[in-house]
Amino acid sequence: MKIHFCNSGSDAASIQYAKNISKYGNVPIEKSDVIVASGGDGFLLQTLHLLEEKHLDIPVYGQSGGTIGFLTNVDDVNVDIL
Repeated sequence: MKIHFCNSGSDAASIQYAKNISKYGNVPIEKSDVIVASGGDGFLLQTLHLLEEKHLDIPVYGQSGGTIGFLTNVDDVNVDIL
């Protein structure tokens, strides 16, 4: 599976991003099978909007990198994203 990782730039999201890339690698968004967006709900929505603008139909997994997340999944270092 080809994964594109992106993050909101927050400290928590940047740490998750680095861990994800070291474990799974990273491919350009246009070549990915799935996108993992690390950050808060707002960043997840920004990522979905970007995909719509680029006319890309790629599933997105929202990995929580904030304090409260209703749309994103809770980050747990003991759980693999795949």
